[in-house]
Amino acid sequence: MPANEMQSTSRLLVERDSLTDTRLLLVKVVSGSLGAVVFNVKDSTYGAVGDGVADDTAAFIAAIAAAGPQDTVYVPAGSYKITSELLFSSDRFRFIGAGVNQSILVFAPTAAGSLIRVSNGASINFQSKISGFTFTSQDTTYTKVALDIWDVSEMQIEDISIAGANGYWRGASSVGLRTHGREITTIKNVTIYADKPIQISDNPNHTIDIDHFHFEDCYLAGYASAQQPLITIDSGVNLSDVTFDGAQAWVGGAGGLYWNDTTSTIASYGLTIKNVRTEQTANSSSWAIYLGRNQSLYGLRIENLYVDPNTKGIYMRNIFSGTLDNATFTGSGVALDYNGTNWGLDGRGCWFLGGSTVTISGQNLVHAGPKYPVNAPLPSSFRFHNAALATQTQFTSAALSQPILTVANNATAVLGTATMTGLLLITDSAGNSAIFSIGGAAATTVEMSDPGNKYSVTQGTGTSTNISWVSGTGRYTLQNNSGGALTYSIMLLGAYEGF
Repeated sequence: MPANEMQSTSRLLVERDSLTDTRLLLVKVVSGSLGAVVFNVKDSTYGAVGDGVADDTAAFIAAIAAAGPQDTVYVPAGSYKITSELLFSSDRFRFIGAGVNQSILVFAPTAAGSLIRVSNGASINFQSKISGFTFTSQDTTYTKVALDIWDVSEMQIEDISIAGANGYWRGASSVGLRTHGREITTIKNVTIYADKPIQISDNPNHTIDIDHFHFEDCYLAGYASAQQPLITIDSGVNLSDVTFDGAQAWVGGAGGLYWNDTTSTIASYGLTIKNVRTEQTANSSSWAIYLGRNQSLYGLRIENLYVDPNTKGIYMRNIFSGTLDNATFTGSGVALDYNGTNWGLDGRGCWFLGGSTVTISGQNLVHAGPKYPVNAPLPSSFRFHNAALATQTQFTSAALSQPILTVANNATAVLGTATMTGLLLITDSAGNSAIFSIGGAAATTVEMSDPGNKYSVTQGTGTSTNISWVSGTGRYTLQNNSGGALTYSIMLLGAYEGF
């Protein structure tokens, strides 16, 4: 507990020294985050043992039943065997442990179900808090949920570790943390080793499924044999203003965040994913981020993403106004799959390994910055707009993949594919300029202006820079035969729809 919280409470702890029992007595608190009354599960009234052997379920249920709104159920350090669900339904409850690896709840279920469930039935549960626990289980038979929260508002979940057999909370697609609505909830400093670390599900009470949820500092590890994503958003979920940030380590499992939505009826908006590193992914066919939306998702922001080189990057469908900042793709597979259902993607400061692939369809590339390495599928900065916008807006300029390009003597550089069309403006470091008409799929170049007579449209021309279509490679190509290395500044006025 923070020092200021300690100072804001009356001295509420009364110790009774014994070889077998140290307990908190029921006391009133003037103020403070622990709540109005503190119920210690090890108090003799409830009788939890905390040795990992005795069944402490009844003691916990009794303490929870005794606590009302604004009260605290306190769990001192120890290992507590729990065999059935612990249900919290009161508003503003506090379920507080002594800390991770100090207060340990060992779940030994006899059927599928949840260890901790927060639910007020058909009503919202307001302003509650769970903090300072390790949840674990050796069971591998039943589908288990460690922490199951239903229709909550202004809830705090902090300092939680979830693990189990062979290090993982596992068995029949067991879930670490599952949410079922509603809003303004913080999940902070959590470590989850599970078949499915996080699952975001529909709210049975309302259309607000997940609104203003903040997942901060999460270490998520997926059990390899389970072949499940680390974060699953169920089909039909309505999302608004959800953020994953802080330190986000996404390890193992079959993909990072997975949202395959086929049933939603309203749009979602405001998904932010920051500071994610995916690694040790158990399925090379999975995606770091998979967003297959039935309805539109407005305002997607992905920032500081590192994709496991042994998996795929980002899959997007029905994304409106997406931003991709400082994303790194070091694998040889598909870095990005982006089609005509999407409307607007800005990339800034990204890095694509040469030899990786990008699948783009139904889009116009209206801006592109320098491409490095030169065989990368996309440059570091780019902007795509849906091709349908061409009927509404005239695009007048699109920079090439290499607006500043240095080419050695007798060397070549690729300028673009058959999607490239328009006027090519070029100036070299020797002070010579030219204008060419690029013919797109017609595979033609026409020299329109060359005052210094230093350019041509024929490969192999000596003492010249040659701009032409090379049929053997299927690319528009610059060949420097000038007699020395040159640096070129290049701009295309027209269309440049892909690389």
